[in-house]
Amino acid sequence: MRGSYVVDRVFVLDSPILLMYIAGDNRIEELVNKLLDGTAQGYMLEPCVSEIYSKFSEKFGIAKANKVLDAIKNSKINIVKVDYDLMKSAGEIKSKHKSKLSMIAAYMIAIAKNLNATLVTSDEDIQKTSEVKVEFVKVRC
Repeated sequence: MRGSYVVDRVFVLDSPILLMYIAGDNRIEELVNKLLDGTAQGYMLEPCVSEIYSKFSEKFGIAKANKVLDAIKNSKINIVKVDYDLMKSAGEIKSKHKSKLSMIAAYMIAIAKNLNATLVTSDEDIQKTSEVKVEFVKVRC
């Protein structure tokens, strides 16, 4: 992904992307640093942030999860709430792709379409759509 943010300054992040960053994955470090310092705009869907909280809570406990949640809340990453228009757009996208996309994926695509943003994800099903520009980052095991 290096260098791609010169043109693309607005990104929608899937939860595994931020989890990879927190875990020290250097493939997305430059992008997330640009989001955190405000030189690029980042957006995350509320349920994606909740997923990060859940994963941290399970693995490291509530106290660590609260710190991560507060760090996201206080960062320059915009947390997107679901409203009527987003709900409708996501529903249309989900119905178009039927069982190929999760509902959360449909919401992220809808946000990216609305913002003309690049969706950064590790979800192969999202990568296969032509709905929006996608930067795919494979999860390392």
